[in-house]
Amino acid sequence: MSDASHAFLPDHFHLLIFIPSTSDISKALHSMQRNFTLNYKETHGITRKIKLWQRGFWDHVIRDERDFANHFHYIHYNPVKHGCVLKPEDYPHTSFHEYVKREWYKVGWGHVEPETLEGLDFEQMSLETLRE
Repeated sequence: MSDASHAFLPDHFHLLIFIPSTSDISKALHSMQRNFTLNYKETHGITRKIKLWQRGFWDHVIRDERDFANHFHYIHYNPVKHGCVLKPEDYPHTSFHEYVKREWYKVGWGHVEPETLEGLDFEQMSLETLRE
């Protein structure tokens, strides 16, 4: 499993990851959550059992380059969308900074909602899919 982009917000996270076609996404995420929880407990000196994760997750198979770009940008704009910051570069818990260094993003990207993201709400789409 390798990370293309990520955003960790106070109450949820987004990952855009590559996993081999032979891999089981449930097992990969379970392993990631387990390792994160162990690290979190160790960092904070917690010895009791804790619950950090809700059950289940929403996954989406990327269909093409446009779909990849939409999700990639959506993840990096997510802290702004949820009111955590006014600009993507002000939020430390995403891969946005890495892609600015690589010059995939210009300084100032996301100060206003990118046109390509207008009307897209992958979180709402996931909830609607569950209800169907």
